[in-house]
Amino acid sequence: MLIKMEIFGLAMDEKTNMPLVILKDEEDKYILPIWIGALEAMAISIPLKGMSMPRPMTHDLFLDTLNNLNAHLLHVEVTEIKESTYYAVIVLQQDENVLRIDSRPSDAIAMAVRAKAPIMVRQQILEDIMK
Repeated sequence: MLIKMEIFGLAMDEKTNMPLVILKDEEDKYILPIWIGALEAMAISIPLKGMSMPRPMTHDLFLDTLNNLNAHLLHVEVTEIKESTYYAVIVLQQDENVLRIDSRPSDAIAMAVRAKAPIMVRQQILEDIMK
């Protein structure tokens, strides 16, 4: 089962000095911190703050390309965690076809924010990290 999550915020891990994106579900039952790089944090924060760049960033370019191919972003999914690394997919629709494209969670989230698409996380991941 997939759980819809929202971006609760971006923060800095005091121990590792690495940025992280913090996701939470709508019912405040689950919180999921995902460590990301500084550039990835910037790519997520720009649309969250309502800012735009004078030239398209990579995520904007990809979404523009999808639009020109008559495809759109349905949602993104954080699908699994292996050896402390999260995995994600971008789920697209083009006509009758639904496509699942492998992605880093940070890129998937950056695209979801721009496209105003849902961020979904497998419930098993959320339950496993709460143990």
